[in-house]
Amino acid sequence: MPEQSAFPWSSLPPQRPVDTAQIPDWDDRSPTGLARWWHTMAARRLAFHPDDAPEQVFNFVDGAPLFTPAACRKLRTVLAEMLAEHGAEVYQVAEQEVLAAMGRQEIISR
Repeated sequence: MPEQSAFPWSSLPPQRPVDTAQIPDWDDRSPTGLARWWHTMAARRLAFHPDDAPEQVFNFVDGAPLFTPAACRKLRTVLAEMLAEHGAEVYQVAEQEVLAAMGRQEIISR
């Protein structure tokens, strides 16, 4: 079973800097494995938009970078591989897993 967050989405971000050990490996390249990876990232409060450079993801409390340089390299590699293999599905799955972690089912348009 994928990891569950012990804290609500709105709680403080994880301790930083986040290193490679805290970034899940993407070993299962199937659609289910894609969803599991995003679920784990969201549960750990580490998910971000797939088009954003990991180096540009900051801790909203103090403005410091969230990921170490090594974690950024790992994330860039994983995201590039995901996009090459699954295309636009990456965005849909990422959005759904983040919304689920927030306790929401859909984005409400205005």
